[in-house]
Amino acid sequence: MQQDSVLSNPLHESSRSARDRIFHVALDLFYESNYENVSIRDIAKAADVKIPTIYNHFGSKDAILKALYSYYDEHSRKAMPDIRELLPLVETEPPHALLRKVKFNYDPAVMQTMDRIFALAARDINFKRSETFIKTHIFDTGINLLRPLLESMIKHGRIEPLDIDLFLCVVTNYAFSASFLSGTAFHVRLETWYEGLDMLYTLIKPTVSEHPERNEAECPTAVNEPHFTSFERIERLEE
Repeated sequence: MQQDSVLSNPLHESSRSARDRIFHVALDLFYESNYENVSIRDIAKAADVKIPTIYNHFGSKDAILKALYSYYDEHSRKAMPDIRELLPLVETEPPHALLRKVKFNYDPAVMQTMDRIFALAARDINFKRSETFIKTHIFDTGINLLRPLLESMIKHGRIEPLDIDLFLCVVTNYAFSASFLSGTAFHVRLETWYEGLDMLYTLIKPTVSEHPERNEAECPTAVNEPHFTSFERIERLEE
C-alpha cells in the first residue's frame, strides 16, 4: 500500500519523469555527438531541465553514462539464459539444437535503447569505462555460456573435438560486430543474427553416434573424413 501511494504522488511522478527524460536525452546526445563532445549544459537544454536538476538526479555526466551501462546490465541479466539449466541437456539434446537455446530473450520494449547503449560503448571503446563494459557483455558473457557447453559436449562424446578458444574468438567477434551495427543505420535484424550464428555452429561437428540411423554408405563424410580443427575448417571453406 505504501508503495502505491508513493507511485501516485505527483511530485514523485514528476521527479521520475525528469530523470527518465534526462536519461534518454543524454543517451541520444552521447550516441549522436559522442560522449566527449556533450556537456551537462547540452543535456539540460535538450531535456528542458535546469542544470541543478541533472546534478540532483545523477551527480555528473560520468554518472549518467554509468546509469546507461547499469540499465544495459540489468536488462541483459534478465534476458540471459541460465547455463545451469542448459548443461543437464547436453546428454539428451542434439548439439546444434541445444546451442540454439543459448538466446537472450530481451523485452522488445527496451531493444532500441539497448542497441544504442551498446553502439555508444563500442564507439567509446578506447576508454577504460567502455572497454570493461564490452568485455563483460560480449566476450565474457559469450565465453561463460558457450565454453561449458562445448567442453561438456566433447566430454560426453556428442561433438568432435575442436579448438574451443578459436571458435569462441570467432563467435564473440561476430557478436561484437553485429551488436555494434544494430545501433546504426545498418541494423542487424534478430533473425539475421541467429542465421549467422547457425552458420558458425556448422563448424561444430556432431559425432557419428549422433546419427545412429545413418550407416557408413549414407554418411561417408562423417566416417571417413579426417578431423579438422575449427581454424582448418575455416581455411577449407575459404578455398
